[in-house]
Amino acid sequence: MILLPQTNMLKKLYNITLLSLTCFSAFSQEGKTLVPKDESKDTFYKPRIGLGAGIFTFFGEVRDNSFSHLFTSSMAYEINVGRNISKAFSLELRVVHGNMKVNERGVDHNYNFSSNIWNGSANIVYNFDNFYKRPKVIMPYVSVGLGYLSFDSKTDLLSATGIPYHYWTDGTIRSLDETNPQAENAVIVQRDYKYETDLRQQNLDSLGKYKLFSMSIPVSGGVNFRVGNRFTMRLGTTYYFNFTDMIDNISDKGTGIRKGNKAKDNFLFTSLGLSYSLWGDGIRTMKDKYYEDIDFSTLDTEDSDGDGVPDFADRCGNTPKGEGVDEHGCSLDSDVDFIAGNQDKETASKAGALVNTSGVTYNDSMIAKEQQDSIAVLRKMISTIYPSGTDSRKVSPYKTEDMEILSQKVEMIQQDLQRKDDLDKFFNNVSEEVKRKKITDPKEIQTVFKNATVQYKELTKTNPELNKTLEVAEQKPDERKTIPSEFLNSDLNEDGLLTAEEILKVIEQFLDGTSSYSLQQVYEMIDYYDKNMKGVRVIDFGGTKGVYINGKMNILPKVTDISPQTIKRKQLAKEFKTVDLNRDGEITPDEINSVIKLYQAGSSLYNKEMLNKLIDLYLE
Repeated sequence: MILLPQTNMLKKLYNITLLSLTCFSAFSQEGKTLVPKDESKDTFYKPRIGLGAGIFTFFGEVRDNSFSHLFTSSMAYEINVGRNISKAFSLELRVVHGNMKVNERGVDHNYNFSSNIWNGSANIVYNFDNFYKRPKVIMPYVSVGLGYLSFDSKTDLLSATGIPYHYWTDGTIRSLDETNPQAENAVIVQRDYKYETDLRQQNLDSLGKYKLFSMSIPVSGGVNFRVGNRFTMRLGTTYYFNFTDMIDNISDKGTGIRKGNKAKDNFLFTSLGLSYSLWGDGIRTMKDKYYEDIDFSTLDTEDSDGDGVPDFADRCGNTPKGEGVDEHGCSLDSDVDFIAGNQDKETASKAGALVNTSGVTYNDSMIAKEQQDSIAVLRKMISTIYPSGTDSRKVSPYKTEDMEILSQKVEMIQQDLQRKDDLDKFFNNVSEEVKRKKITDPKEIQTVFKNATVQYKELTKTNPELNKTLEVAEQKPDERKTIPSEFLNSDLNEDGLLTAEEILKVIEQFLDGTSSYSLQQVYEMIDYYDKNMKGVRVIDFGGTKGVYINGKMNILPKVTDISPQTIKRKQLAKEFKTVDLNRDGEITPDEINSVIKLYQAGSSLYNKEMLNKLIDLYLE
């Protein structure tokens, strides 16, 4: 998905409006669509109902200078009912509902809010119909009305684990303030974009429970397009002049950096909609005698390009003579490589093969010849994990040099995956031997691995990237490495390990534009995997677990009896979820000490009583 700054939104919408006007004008001139004047006196008084969808643009103290997903974060919907009260004027009732999200990042302040907007209004619409002798296909309109606005604004101040956001000057969000004496212990926090805090209840400017509603004056303008006897399409925009300055919770009543201006909080709603006349609008088409000179039977069977598909069903006109076509009149693409007809010089390319503009599968010499074409090289490397992203019709929003680095890292992960079958076969054989002998002691399992060393060395001959020797050791409970907090979201099954499959899933989400990671974070995550968890896999030896990472097999101790202390720590972890920082289901002394430090720094979610309760329960 392409991310656009909200400041460019109006320009794009105006361009869409201009394009739509051009297309409809061309259609009306090409097809010579004529609509005669209806003589019925009741034609102007038929009721209409309409639906529409669009986006909000906010105008207040908080300005959206970050990047937003416009069509998801500010989407709104409209329903309207109206009827003409004269030839040029109509009365219309509108209800608009949507959610408006605004995020501002600055040096002195970082505001964000999400507001649930409802607006109902009564409007007088002028359609310029008195200037035309006959109703037109394209009709502009303007309107003004009186409305009632309801809003409910909330802000995102806490992470998913309840840690307050602290915005640092380096652009990161951390668990402690930058000026805090314990700032060196601060960890990076990712925004979860869940707006959990009610702005009015914060009472930051001592305004109490101010009203969450106000009157508004909507002023609209746009164009109506007649698309049928009863249907009309509308492209328009409405600016809401509101009588409140509290949608973003910043006003001239504030002090310091919260000091706002005296202007009210207004917003724009730009939409596309369709209305339906419940009993027809009285507009009648020309009489049949107008078309008496047209031979419709010839039109139904005419085939201009001689491909056997009539023009009215031919999606691809002017197909070259003698070229095979499908039922839609388009050139055949038998191997589905997006190169069709005579242009395809290789009509039997393998499924998923990378081909050039002539439909010929790339080989090593062709790739070497096109080495200077960085895009071709990029597609070759990325296509194995993200085939839809390498379509030649797509344009990457990232720099070529950055994507080449990512491609090289992806190729490394692919090589790791290619070893998966051989390694899994080896470990499966060892696991079956352990189960067959019913070995449960981890030290005895090591003996089995010593006997399997010869088999592992044979495996390294066909996989030179593997470590030459297999190191087997019993892992102590305190030796387990934890994934850095910034990569925890990538551990999809939450087993404390990062696998090649999980890394590739994150990369695919990044290329799709749905990942919260930056390109640099993706690089760092791959480097962490390559250094610490390359080739990671978990093996079950009949109840005893083993974790293999880059030539080292750590036999995990088998826990048979759970101590009362362990049970107590697990119960505490359920009650005090935010204290369990590594999310392992238990609370440790180090985690309690971390909470105490946060409390001393004034950044903890727990007050003194709750903290004492936690310590007392842990020591019991």
